[in-house]
Amino acid sequence: MQQHTLFRLCSVLLCCVAVAPAAAELKPQQIAVVVNRSSHESIQVGHYYAKQRGVPEAQVIALELGAMKEAVSRQEYEQKIMRPLRQALENRGLAGQIRALVTVYGLPLTVYAPQPTAQERLWTTDAQERYQHALRDLQALAKELAVDETASEATSEQPQKVAPLLAHIQKALQERATHLPSEQELPRRHQAARDWARLVMRVGGQAELVQALRSTSTAMPQQAQAELGKFNQQIATIGAILDALHAAPSDTNRQRAYRITEAVFGLQGVLRFAASESETFRYADGDASVDSELSLL
Repeated sequence: MQQHTLFRLCSVLLCCVAVAPAAAELKPQQIAVVVNRSSHESIQVGHYYAKQRGVPEAQVIALELGAMKEAVSRQEYEQKIMRPLRQALENRGLAGQIRALVTVYGLPLTVYAPQPTAQERLWTTDAQERYQHALRDLQALAKELAVDETASEATSEQPQKVAPLLAHIQKALQERATHLPSEQELPRRHQAARDWARLVMRVGGQAELVQALRSTSTAMPQQAQAELGKFNQQIATIGAILDALHAAPSDTNRQRAYRITEAVFGLQGVLRFAASESETFRYADGDASVDSELSLL
């Protein structure tokens, strides 16, 4: 529990939330219609929509997109849709006026996820290796705790499928905790408590140990209870720090993130973080709709 330096460094608020005002009803002057210049049908549909909604003709923007495709690469989206559309809005003096973009027949529906860079592929490999290393350490702990052998043989790279192994380890630790008061000799009881705390920290980090101690906090002096409460609050802020490091990946930030994760959330935290990194850098489920992308324009 002597981790005051880490918590002092980490107890910084990185995020603030701003609440946007409710959107008022859109006026025709705030709408732009996007059509495909290469498609006669797209142009017809776009102008029909504009006429029905009272959108000025100058706010119907035609892009040169060629033959209709349902999906485009990230590069095609940026080169053929995003940049020309942004330029058209600026050229027509509409950039500060338009609040909604309407896409019609003839425009792609989906933007494919970007392809990982060489650096991201290296990070993916590193995350997978860290995952496997943490899993092997958990398996070794399971054997130390005499957990069922079939549970300690889990090899899945999917965290949810490692859950049975973690559940068996947690149960073994809980059972060991119930036997701590049965030690008659005080030195042996203290040593058993230290060994138990070491195992809890290894599996779930400081967060797990604080949670385990809080469950018995009614038997503690008030000062000790207050200290546990402070630790719990500080641990809650560390998630924001890890999110910030994860959002700005670099070799340095990744090293920091893994060090903090293992110290505060243990091996099970490393498993979760490594799995999340692997998904992020592989752009799993990374396709997006054209409309959602344009909403960020």
